[in-house]
Amino acid sequence: MEIKRERYVDITKDQHSGTKYSLHDAHIQQITIQNEVVTLKFDYIFGYIGDKEYTYKADVLFTGDISGNVYVFDRVAGQGGNQQFSGTFFDLEDFVKAYKQFDFEIITEAYYGYKTILMGQLYLNKNPVTCIMTFWNDGDIIFKIFDEK
Repeated sequence: MEIKRERYVDITKDQHSGTKYSLHDAHIQQITIQNEVVTLKFDYIFGYIGDKEYTYKADVLFTGDISGNVYVFDRVAGQGGNQQFSGTFFDLEDFVKAYKQFDFEIITEAYYGYKTILMGQLYLNKNPVTCIMTFWNDGDIIFKIFDEK
């Protein structure tokens, strides 16, 4: 399903403060890298105004000097008794080349100055495996918010 991304508003997240938008439980459908911009394409993200929760179609853009890496586990972490990492480590560019279409459900998001960590479940052939994505950028994090879903 193609999501129309025509009308939008850009919300820039300060590197050292919070935002009213949350990526928890949101699903990344695609990552693109172009001209010093990494774009995460979501089917929806959550927004909070007062005590109300809303969902929005959205993209999240990382700008400036950017690097990143991705750990794709070979199972859900904590299952199978073995507590050591077992899976594949990717530079962000290599992950984008290897996984053109995917579904990554974010369980935990963390922002530390210029570092963003997204942890969750990557669904491969409908089977979940643990995945950790880390981004470092010295520019802005822009929440491109489209119409409410």
